[in-house]
Amino acid sequence: MSIFTFITMFLFALMVLWALWFIVSLIHYIRSGQYQIDQRLRDVCK
Repeated sequence: MSIFTFITMFLFALMVLWALWFIVSLIHYIRSGQYQIDQRLRDVCK
């Protein structure tokens, strides 16, 4: 396996891990109720 392939696989793995972390964090943010609070604050500040 060449070094280019190894680096490409490593970068791809990092992107996939970041995407999974982002999705889990987004679900947690919405389920915690913080999204609704932020939405109400946005409406008040208009």
